[in-house]
Amino acid sequence: TFELLLQAFLSKIFYLVVVKYENIFCFNSLKELLRAKLIECGWKDQLKAHCKEVIKEKGLEHVTVDDLVAEITPKGRALVPDSVKKELLQRIRTFLAQHASL
Repeated sequence: TFELLLQAFLSKIFYLVVVKYENIFCFNSLKELLRAKLIECGWKDQLKAHCKEVIKEKGLEHVTVDDLVAEITPKGRALVPDSVKKELLQRIRTFLAQHASL
């Protein structure tokens, strides 16, 4: 009947909304963890210092945001400690394992 179909449809929608919310919550938690770990290990300060170096070398008038991003991105990636990468990867794997049936 229509009521049963509607109930099944609404149940599915509710389930998908809850799962989507949980995924967003997990993503935000991982993002916050990464931010905290990078600050804790000095990554943010190192990258900020590198930005200042690049601007000083090239001159403020000769550096665009795109130039700065292109210049600091490789160093920024290289400066992320392996321990931070491993911890984040493990948390992502755990989350995926818990939600493998979705």
